[in-house]
Amino acid sequence: MALAGGVGAVLLAYWSLDGLKALIPPTVPRVGNIRLDEGILLFALLVSLVTGLIFGLAPALAATRTRITEVIKGVMPRSRKGREIWKAQNLFVVGQLALGLILAHTGLLLIQSYSALLETEQGFNEEHTLTLGITLGGEAYDQAEERQTFFDQLMPRIQALPGVLAAGATSKLPLRGGTNGPVFTQEMIAEDPGQNGILTESSTVAGDYFQAMGIPLLTGRTLTLEDANLDSPGVIINQSAAQRFWPDSDPLGRRFSFGDDPPHWLTVVGVVGDVRQWSPGWLRSNALTQDCRETRKS
Repeated sequence: MALAGGVGAVLLAYWSLDGLKALIPPTVPRVGNIRLDEGILLFALLVSLVTGLIFGLAPALAATRTRITEVIKGVMPRSRKGREIWKAQNLFVVGQLALGLILAHTGLLLIQSYSALLETEQGFNEEHTLTLGITLGGEAYDQAEERQTFFDQLMPRIQALPGVLAAGATSKLPLRGGTNGPVFTQEMIAEDPGQNGILTESSTVAGDYFQAMGIPLLTGRTLTLEDANLDSPGVIINQSAAQRFWPDSDPLGRRFSFGDDPPHWLTVVGVVGDVRQWSPGWLRSNALTQDCRETRKS
């Protein structure tokens, strides 16, 4: 029976391999290299055979030593050895039942956690959104201005492609982590210059990033190229940052710094919806600046 189950599992894996590969997102590397390994299949076949022999032979040997009359009458064996075997069998059954309940409970918890994960709002629209990672290196892109010029020329070309509704760039995509640092608002410094700042994620964006990712603008405006070159560069914060920095007032026009000495002030020009930056269950304050010429880089 175990051997038949092993052969059936191999056939099922072989027939379903192409379908399972089609379900894997294209962002997962080396999907095309997924295959059935002959060595592993042979090992699994041997394990199935040995398992069937061991777990089939042991009950058969025990059955040859069992008195049918005692089994029918339900009487515990009288000999000491028989009682020990009887207790061991009972313990084995209890252990199997306990392990089965643990596995069933674990499976239910995984299903519940996965369902909750699917229902968690990530803050961006992943449907019909294509992302591409670009790394600029070499002497041609040593300076920030040169890298920025590359993206300034790239955005209009992507925007002109057929079917493209919006194009943008960012230093950190959602769910990919980020760079963080302590934030000090003007009010915090005026009240107590020595207090600790509020740990906040920071990212740089370019183009129509918020529109391309489906991140809603709640109040204010989006960033422009001019925001990067002002004495107090413009910055967009998320809703969590607005509620934490200025819980009882309008955040537009407020200023904060990332702890520079002297402070390098950033001016809030807009507030967007919250986005899960590190993981589906991790939400933090986030500040997003335009370009990276005169503003803090992440």
